[in-house]
Amino acid sequence: MRWNRFFAIAIPFFGTIILSLACLAQTAPQAQSSPPDQQPTPADQRPTPSSASAPHRRHVRQNRAQASTQPAATSKSDKPAEKPSAPESAKTSDPGRSVSAYGKWTLVLALLALLVVAGIGWVLHLQLELIAKMLEEIGKSAKDTHDVAAAAQAQADSTRALAESVLDQTKTSARLAEEFKRSADASKASAESYASMANSTAENLKFTQLNVHLEQRAWVSALMTLRQFKAGKPILSDIVTSNSGKTPALHVDVTMEVLLAAPSSEPPRNGNATRQSQDEQARNLAPQATMRTIVGERMEMAAEDFKKIDDGLLQYTVSGVIRYDDIFGNGHETRFCGFIDPASKAILNYKTGNEMT
Repeated sequence: MRWNRFFAIAIPFFGTIILSLACLAQTAPQAQSSPPDQQPTPADQRPTPSSASAPHRRHVRQNRAQASTQPAATSKSDKPAEKPSAPESAKTSDPGRSVSAYGKWTLVLALLALLVVAGIGWVLHLQLELIAKMLEEIGKSAKDTHDVAAAAQAQADSTRALAESVLDQTKTSARLAEEFKRSADASKASAESYASMANSTAENLKFTQLNVHLEQRAWVSALMTLRQFKAGKPILSDIVTSNSGKTPALHVDVTMEVLLAAPSSEPPRNGNATRQSQDEQARNLAPQATMRTIVGERMEMAAEDFKKIDDGLLQYTVSGVIRYDDIFGNGHETRFCGFIDPASKAILNYKTGNEMT
């Protein structure tokens, strides 16, 4: 549409310019086509001597120029040949030929103007066809819009009737819901009462079951004693595992570790000396029964390290984990951790790292 508007404005504008140029071209030769000899001479106008002598002077100048260009042999003759001067009419352009040229240009410009007008008519024809199609589409859209509006109105009427029916049903359902609500409130109160009683019973049962488990389960602990502490010999310690519960401890597994580290009041996490681990094969431990394990038999102790331990510069640590199951299928762990006190020559427990679960 933007280009169509541009052409609709540009074509008439340039067409007008071309037509103007055609008119100017057509009027120009009319002023120049009339020769001087055909113009009327006033009755009182007479030729003057100066005007009559002008052709004669031009003729004399032409003869002199021709005489200067002839060869010397010719100049010896008494009477030089004189060529007749060309007629004055040959020196001037043909007015008829000029008029014919202007007529041709006028015809060309007229044809161009005709083509421009035809182009304008074609563009206007296309514009009219486009407008007609747009009007037709608008008419179809208006009809479709009318049909849609009618269908929407019918749908709205049906929806309104359905809404009224639903509203009536909603009112009825609301009354039923209120009755159900009262019944539900009563049922809820009863259910809460029963639930409270059930929760209380379940908690009591769980508490009783927990007490029974705690009372009847196996309780495994570890006691560390120093068996041997002499220079030149391995440092030996006894780990006595005992079950103080009322039921057996099943699948008892003891893992022990000896670590040499810097002195500390807390269990060392990493040592910079020799580390030794020792696992005992899993077994069952009856109630009130004990199991003894010797630690350090396979660990070689250098004399320099023993002296540092005896002087308190190095700490000999014994730690371990006891894993077992009770008869109820629950797994438990007992952790122990102690160090050799050079002054008392005994294994003392750390403040942390000894716990039972």
